[in-house]
Amino acid sequence: MASMGEDEATVVAAPLPGVPDDARLPSEDQEAEAPDTGIVEQNQSQKQQATEPVNQVPQWVDEIRRWIQSQDPLLLDVRSAFEVAMQPVPSAIHIDINELANELPKLLLTAAGRPIGPFCAHGIRSQVAVELLEDRGCVTFNCHSSDVVQFALSAHKGRPRRRRLAYQESG
Repeated sequence: MASMGEDEATVVAAPLPGVPDDARLPSEDQEAEAPDTGIVEQNQSQKQQATEPVNQVPQWVDEIRRWIQSQDPLLLDVRSAFEVAMQPVPSAIHIDINELANELPKLLLTAAGRPIGPFCAHGIRSQVAVELLEDRGCVTFNCHSSDVVQFALSAHKGRPRRRRLAYQESG
């Protein structure tokens, strides 16, 4: 392998088609402009303002918790059977969102005038359920997700109850 000495070749970057000259990185003999730190500082302060304290529950979650505790609603789980099997909510009635329109008459009899709180995994299907139920004159509140509902039903003050999985119990 030949070693390059003082006769080193200088590599010159050829212009790239479609790339303006001012878009290229500065060469060693050019000074790079300092980045605008004002934007960085502004983003950091926004993150600090948006970050809630670790032990504080987001306001919308606490609102759902208070609604469930004060209204004693019929909780309606509109997730798939597989999702329910993975994370059941024992006090909820399960009707898959795809079957809700057909099961609505039975659901309304079961609810007997109680408000209905649909929930799913992320809040999208439960919003569809809310709209369907409100079209039938039901009082509803989108409880969003099974995690939020389990938190609301939790007996622990401000902390969701954590299920221990079989492999965690042995150690």
